[in-house]
Amino acid sequence: MDVFFNNFGHLLPWMLLLTAYLALSVHAELTNRRVFIFASLALLVIFAGLRQSFTPDLLRYRNMYEDPDLLTFGFMEPTFILISKALGALGLDYHALYLVYTAITLAFIYAGINNLTRHIRLALFLYISIPACFLNLFVEMRQVCAIAITFYATSIFLKKETRHRLLKVSGLAILSILFHYSSLLYWVILFCSCKLIRRSYPTLLYIAAMAVSMAIPTSLIISGFMFVASPVMPAKLGEILNAFAHSTASLAEAGQMLKSAVYIAIGIFFVLRLRRHKDDASFRALVNLFVIGVVILNLARGFAVASRLAYFFLVYQIIVFPEILDDVKERARSLLAGYALVLFYLGQFLWGVFYFSEEAQSYVYLHYQNALSLLFR
Repeated sequence: MDVFFNNFGHLLPWMLLLTAYLALSVHAELTNRRVFIFASLALLVIFAGLRQSFTPDLLRYRNMYEDPDLLTFGFMEPTFILISKALGALGLDYHALYLVYTAITLAFIYAGINNLTRHIRLALFLYISIPACFLNLFVEMRQVCAIAITFYATSIFLKKETRHRLLKVSGLAILSILFHYSSLLYWVILFCSCKLIRRSYPTLLYIAAMAVSMAIPTSLIISGFMFVASPVMPAKLGEILNAFAHSTASLAEAGQMLKSAVYIAIGIFFVLRLRRHKDDASFRALVNLFVIGVVILNLARGFAVASRLAYFFLVYQIIVFPEILDDVKERARSLLAGYALVLFYLGQFLWGVFYFSEEAQSYVYLHYQNALSLLFR
């Protein structure tokens, strides 16, 4: 609690962001809903797109942008190189890079939300609140952008009536891979399970999958992978993985265990609501994709880089929760459930803002700065 109160002043930008978003949501409910889309997206793009380099990852992006010699196609995705060089040729500074990535990300997220639910304001609020989503723009902006593209592409994939559906999805799949190579794994999993995710399964099977994946140590997964891939694996990579397997033989840190436990609880809640949506194939698919994400998160909980693959699947909670909330018809209960959901995600948002970076040895999000603040100095 001392950390919270001692840094209360540094929370002000984040509190103002949420307050402004909620004010726009209330205004949209009472007046013009179309204004909300443009105003809220502009708010988020300005807040995140004009950020200063206050995290180690953003500083690395800035250094690469300002030193083109660091950019090679073997080291970085083609889109990052092309966007960086195009903006650099226009004489723009690194803020332009952040702005472009933020705008692309939020545009695809909004388009996906619009395809999957009519509860746009709530879904977008959940996206802002989940640490692995909006807050991750300040860390892994390339991967977050790729996740937004896969999110939109999947929203098209689930709508069989969409014209040229497979052509559009294929194009977006390629685009997402060009933004971050980890997208390839998402598409492999999705296409291999495209028929399976539309089905419902026994509740105990879902629970067992999530529970068992929580019990399997990450080191065991790595050892199994090394055993299978050892004939073709480069020796250097084998040494790295072997060292990592031994270093993660113990249980994951408490924070990762808590995250897994929370997501298992959410997954069980989603699964229990499947019966009310037994005729909705899209809802079943989103719940199944979320459960896949929980399993991946559990299996990779001791390996931060690998666990990020789970974010491609966990993002679908921003659609599932609003759809479940829509099941509550009584107004009083609906309001109560809505407030509880908002508080639950506000708690997650605060958890994310107080993320402690081992690399920077500080609570990096509490050092948020915006380029516009320079105008008032």
